[in-house]
Amino acid sequence: MRKLIEINRIFLTLFFVLSSGTFISILYGPAINAFLAIFIGLAIYFTKVKLTLESICVFSLLFIVSIISFLLNISFESLSLLTFIVFFLKFLLLMFLCINDQHQVYLLLDGIFKWVFYFSCISISLYLIKIIFGNVYLPIYEIGEVKTYLFNTFYGVDFSTASIVRNSGIYYEPGVFGVFLCMALLWALRTSSYSIFKVSVILLNLLLTFSPVSIFLGGLIVFSAIKKKYARVILLIIIIIIFSFLVDFLFLKLNSQSFSLRANDLAYGWKLFLNQPIFGYSIFNEAIAIQYNTDTNGLARGSSNGILSMLYQTGAIFFSIYLYILAKGVSHIGNNNIWIGGLIVILLISQQPIHFSNVFILIAITGLSQLCLKKQ
Repeated sequence: MRKLIEINRIFLTLFFVLSSGTFISILYGPAINAFLAIFIGLAIYFTKVKLTLESICVFSLLFIVSIISFLLNISFESLSLLTFIVFFLKFLLLMFLCINDQHQVYLLLDGIFKWVFYFSCISISLYLIKIIFGNVYLPIYEIGEVKTYLFNTFYGVDFSTASIVRNSGIYYEPGVFGVFLCMALLWALRTSSYSIFKVSVILLNLLLTFSPVSIFLGGLIVFSAIKKKYARVILLIIIIIIFSFLVDFLFLKLNSQSFSLRANDLAYGWKLFLNQPIFGYSIFNEAIAIQYNTDTNGLARGSSNGILSMLYQTGAIFFSIYLYILAKGVSHIGNNNIWIGGLIVILLISQQPIHFSNVFILIAITGLSQLCLKKQ
């Protein structure tokens, strides 16, 4: 039985990673989420389930606020009732699995970030092969306008007088890869006996994403983990040197279409939130947002800013509760205080709208479990 539980956990954590912001989830999303639900169900079967009153109250409050918001905006045609139901079912299932078992939370998070590290090792290997030989010699999949290998995606960008290759790993954008690398880095540094090799691989992958926010946050995470003053000074000098090389790239980003779209997301996001600040326009509702937003091809698109997207979709009540338990979860992962956890959450989600991905739902449940239970 113990062996079966371990095998189930391995597959469960793998599908958690594959279902969150990857091209594989775009290609095979329904199948991956179906397998994820099966493995969560098996894990619950193997676990003694006992919900706490506090967890039920928080879940009920989030659900009631979302129902009110949903009913207020039911005229929008693109509201997905199925997506709405699936989100809260996953939230409830993970509460059953984790809320009364701190060891279960630890094992799931450890498994997820191990998979992120394993995919990082594959990613850095493929990146080196790409740079040295000019080809990875793997099948190419075409998803929309993006050509991707199954386990890695490369984006070419002009940088000063040369061209650079941004590494996206298994994720659909380098910024998304950066988000999960930062979380894996937090987990890797949570104890004093962390592996230098693991941290080095994660940091190298972070640098190769060329994502300014991710690189800055990675440096901040390492800086906060280092206790010796001279080591902090050395790290600060290294960060300054790295960002001096990235100045051209930062200016390139500021003058890019991507930055223009993000600025537009910021402007209309605040406008929408202020129009309906309490209950928002309903969770998963992008119908109102796409009225203001088009991509480089003139096609309607959702917001790229997860913080504002969550604000105008869910309103201030849901946003405050969900952000708080996310911050609590991240502070547990990094073994630091909730203010640092909150800052990390805001920086991560503001660059990528993945706040309702499966991994982030688990992080929110982790935060909720910290509120509801004494440490075992």
